Amino acid sequence: MAYETSLTAPPEANQGEEVRIEANIECLASSGQCSSQTFEIEIDGVVAKSDSYALTAGSSTSRGVGRGDGEVETDEWVITDEWSGDIVFKEPGSYTVTLTGTDGTNESQTVTVIDATYSYDFSVPSEVEVGDSVVPSLETCCTNANGCINADQYLYLNGNLIGHESTAFVSDDCSDRTMAGVTADSSLDLYETDEYTLGEQELTFDLPGEYVFEVETSDGFYDEQTIEVTGGPEVEVVGCDLSTGRVEVGETFEATATIENVGVLDGETVVQLMDGDGEIGRETVVVPGGEDVDVAFEVVYETPGEYDIEYSAAKPATFEVLMKEIRVV
Repeated sequence: MAYETSLTAPPEANQGEEVRIEANIECLASSGQCSSQTFEIEIDGVVAKSDSYALTAGSSTSRGVGRGDGEVETDEWVITDEWSGDIVFKEPGSYTVTLTGTDGTNESQTVTVIDATYSYDFSVPSEVEVGDSVVPSLETCCTNANGCINADQYLYLNGNLIGHESTAFVSDDCSDRTMAGVTADSSLDLYETDEYTLGEQELTFDLPGEYVFEVETSDGFYDEQTIEVTGGPEVEVVGCDLSTGRVEVGETFEATATIENVGVLDGETVVQLMDGDGEIGRETVVVPGGEDVDVAFEVVYETPGEYDIEYSAAKPATFEVLMKEIRVV
């Protein structure tokens, strides 16, 4: 006994949208049942559904892709519900859907899948000062009149997650997404360090250096940009003095170094006092931004001679060295 078959597939679908593809099969016998036949639904030659039926007279069935022996996922499409036959096309393009059967059934339809991903433009300034607020911006555009697929956008700073947005445009539109900050997505644990502070929709750099932003989206976009943060502590030795240029053996004298910080942040440095034989004094000092401090050492020599006294400030300075000479008699 013969079957009457038809294929149901949408002529057009959005990329990422759930659509239904199914075979409709009816037994035309007036009594008894139709003989067992195998029907397959193929998408561009890949079997998405394969099942055999022996329907009773006058009965019918509608079977979607994904049930039976068919594939459930390829690089171009994935079956999201095997029972209902819902399928999502992951890539735009034209797909040929074919229903075939051992009874001679052969019907094809074309499904055109429209690009429903976003175009992105990520921007951050290339250089800022310590203390400046930065708002990383991701321009997100959907050019599909029917809307675009759901997409997640993630922002990382030096490998640490600092922002997340979810996007689902219902029509063609563009929007600037503010990516960083604690209000970008309160459901995620955003990462914060001593180098920067996250605000509501921005971040502030607290230390100078080079920082790398990375933005990654669930629909395949990736971009990386570097920002240079300047204006931290800049500490150096700008002056030095001895309380006298001549002392006797065993007599104490004072060696003073003037340390200046021309940066905007407080800076900690190690001031070293040295002569030709090595280090004779060391002190750690914090120099407020825009100020200078004097660091004094008391020195005693037990051997006569001429000594070159050197003053230096270690990291984060550029290791400036100044020198004074003293004669010990």
